[in-house]
Amino acid sequence: MTQHPRRRPAMRVMRRGIGMAAAGLGAWFACGQPAQAQGVLPAVGPDLRIGDLRSQFQQGILPPVGAAEWTFTPTLDVSETFDTGVLLRNGSTGTDLITRISPGFILTGSSARLNANIFYAPTLNIYAKNGNLNGVGQNLNASATATLVQDLLFVDLRGFAGQQSLTGGQPQPGVIPLNQQNEVQTLSFSAAPYLRHRFGGIGTLEIGYSISRTVQSTNKPTLPPSPFAPTPISGNLTTHQEHASFTTGEDFGRIQNTLTLLATQYVGTGLLAGARNDSVNNQVSYALTRSIALTGSIGYESIVYKDAAPGVNINEMTWSGGVLLTPNADSSISISYGRQQGTTSWLVNASYAPTARTRIYATYSEGIGTNLQTAQSTAAGSVVNSSGVSINPITGAPIQLVNNFFGTQAALYRTTQFSLTGAVLYERDTIALTVQHDDNTLLSGGTPSITGTANSGATGTITWTHNLSEALTSNAFFQYGQRSAAGIANSNQSTYSASLILNYAFSPTLSGYTQVAHTGIGGNTFGQPANREIVVVGLHKAF
Repeated sequence: MTQHPRRRPAMRVMRRGIGMAAAGLGAWFACGQPAQAQGVLPAVGPDLRIGDLRSQFQQGILPPVGAAEWTFTPTLDVSETFDTGVLLRNGSTGTDLITRISPGFILTGSSARLNANIFYAPTLNIYAKNGNLNGVGQNLNASATATLVQDLLFVDLRGFAGQQSLTGGQPQPGVIPLNQQNEVQTLSFSAAPYLRHRFGGIGTLEIGYSISRTVQSTNKPTLPPSPFAPTPISGNLTTHQEHASFTTGEDFGRIQNTLTLLATQYVGTGLLAGARNDSVNNQVSYALTRSIALTGSIGYESIVYKDAAPGVNINEMTWSGGVLLTPNADSSISISYGRQQGTTSWLVNASYAPTARTRIYATYSEGIGTNLQTAQSTAAGSVVNSSGVSINPITGAPIQLVNNFFGTQAALYRTTQFSLTGAVLYERDTIALTVQHDDNTLLSGGTPSITGTANSGATGTITWTHNLSEALTSNAFFQYGQRSAAGIANSNQSTYSASLILNYAFSPTLSGYTQVAHTGIGGNTFGQPANREIVVVGLHKAF
């Protein structure tokens, strides 16, 4: 089967024979990266909406399996939730019993011309006492790769739909349901056709185009404004991008050169109207040994937000120097320092396998953009594996498309982000620890509308899945976080969340689950309940 040249499954990228480091660099620069201007990297960490922690890491740790046949599985999930912290239309908090009905389907498979993983499950929320809160949430995670002409013409398709917290301060998705008054619905779709041709050992040429469409909307929330998010928020963004690149091949031995040209145009609401990001970059690498390669780049970028107030206009040279380490066949560690997006900073993207059943993932990056841009580029730059997990196509790390802790801003920010995840798989246990830190400096717009205003936050999360028996599984979660806005009184906030889920498999296609969870907020709650408890009982059926 011919693999997709840029979005091949991460498992196969990581377990290829490394050989000299130059060969690894060829896959890194030519086959692993979406064509997009470098900015903030997606945060690594498990997606708790998946539920099964083990499935999120096992494809990158356990031995790979053969190509999957095409399967179509209809699903139905029905649950009852008792919630003590429901945000009401009048701005107060109350209790309610919520019925959630989620029909869906899973389509996965692989053939010579098409690879696809599609997971769709909209959720109908029915409130027993507060019917004006009833609604439907769209949930989709899908990616597909089609080979239109063998070894020449390909197309990537990506779709995502999900909800995230407006004001932030909430645990990761999948721990507790969001209140409708504190919810942003995101819909994002992209298509990327491109031509790719290999000229023997001389090199590989790629020319392509992509279009992405993202819409975010809220349901007229009644929460008071906070320094972490405006109210309400809505917007849409269509992004057009053209790219061309040429990467030298094995005829050049230890030296590899990649020349990339990108032109990106944004069509959207507010400060995104008429924005653009154009760049040319030449990346050179030299393999010192089989596991160590030096990297360097030089280029030029032009980033313009002409409708921003104040305007943002960056036109300058870019450069970087760094190292790519491949200590073993399952590890890739890229570290560089340079200037891009108007600042000089470090860039780290790493996946390290100290043992056969352990993974450590890390990212550190800095860039400028809006929440709408970040949501779009993160979804378009990821792929979905056969477990429904969004992963980094380079490192295979599970990534977070949605983050409920940091809030949703409509403004333009310069963001510095660090994320670190460690995971270990035992026979009956899977344990993951994640740390994330974000610093955001306001460049234009938003709440508050004072340029240079900064907010920051950090979270620590531990998740543990334990197989009590072949049929009974427990999932425990705990998260603690702190965040604040510099120069704004009473903005400090600390949060904690704890959850325990028991899942029992009555048969291979029917399971039942129950959950108890508690969240607490210290400091200014910005209209959210200081304490919230939920109890959930549900059934999940696969047909």
